[in-house]
Amino acid sequence: MKAAIIYQKFSPFHLARLQATQARGRMLGHELCPIEVAGLQDSYKWPQLALDGTNLAVKTLFVESDVESVAYRMLKARLQVALDEIRPDVVVLPGWGTSPGLAGLGWCIRKRVPRVLISDSQPILTAYGRAKMYF
Repeated sequence: MKAAIIYQKFSPFHLARLQATQARGRMLGHELCPIEVAGLQDSYKWPQLALDGTNLAVKTLFVESDVESVAYRMLKARLQVALDEIRPDVVVLPGWGTSPGLAGLGWCIRKRVPRVLISDSQPILTAYGRAKMYF
């Protein structure tokens, strides 16, 4: 199985988790395809990913852009091209209301590709409570 995981900007701790996931997945015959929206994120100041010495191929859609400055239409267009090239069996989406999450969800629906939604929602943080957690 080939899984694409989309995120705004991967941090060093994301990289460690992606490497571990990829290593375990390869043992089982799976492939991980990480996609990050932008190479910069002013709100967190994450460094550029150091991929030397790893077997991880991260696709960055906007290498020299800040994630907050990328227009939705441009993001959607590049993400669709990337997902069309990768042809994943499943897509992991970053949240309920993020631009990459919505753009990725649209692609998944059009292509009939299963998706997994990552969310840090907790009943205490939302007015929707258990109903939101269910969906």
